[in-house]
Amino acid sequence: MKNFFGRQICDKICQLFSLAFMGQNVNFPSVLDPSMVGEYPATAKSGGGYVWDAVLEYRVWCHPKPGAADQADDSDYYYAFDNYHEAKAFSLETEGAKQPLALVLQREYISVFVC
Repeated sequence: MKNFFGRQICDKICQLFSLAFMGQNVNFPSVLDPSMVGEYPATAKSGGGYVWDAVLEYRVWCHPKPGAADQADDSDYYYAFDNYHEAKAFSLETEGAKQPLALVLQREYISVFVC
């Protein structure tokens, strides 16, 4: 059962990534508390594994060297969004911006084998 469960997770993640990169409409999770977006420290790690509890905010990192406006003394900086679609649109129209990342809340670590 463990392998089957892990395979289902891997298949779903691959399907979501494929849809996202093909430009199809994907339902990305809403943030846990919209009033907290932008309040989390920049040093908090973005990303996530196979299992997490909630999205705290979506971040778009901007890098001055490849063309983003220099708003932080030549350092990288980010904008925080309360939904993926606004973050994605901003990343596409902003020079030097990367793809959105999700800052996630993970209450418990669950080890899932690599697909």
